[in-house]
Amino acid sequence: MSSEAVSWVVREGMRNLPARLVGPLIIIAEGCDFYGEGARPWVTDHWVRGEVLPRDGLATLCGISVRRCRQRLAELEARGVIQRGDQRRADFVRADRRPVVWDIPGVRQAYIARSSGLLR
Repeated sequence: MSSEAVSWVVREGMRNLPARLVGPLIIIAEGCDFYGEGARPWVTDHWVRGEVLPRDGLATLCGISVRRCRQRLAELEARGVIQRGDQRRADFVRADRRPVVWDIPGVRQAYIARSSGLLR
């Protein structure tokens, strides 16, 4: 979990975003690293041999349907708030169950700006 990514979402990422997109964005930010990369949330709940895994799906965490969750991810991607990341980060998951890896490019941009002295 990256407090840096969540902090960016709260301070910058939610600007000009409809409220319906904030929940999925925060959950994605929780799964990112320090640079806003590598979140791998499952959209649906995971079932293995009739038992749900301790990890709830993004749709369940947001309290929306799977279809609506996918629509909101597509809208976040279309707005440029999230983008598909390095899919190799999910290689440990069987191919037919592999989640999409998401990055939040604004977190890295903010880090670069801070590092170069453009922001304080």
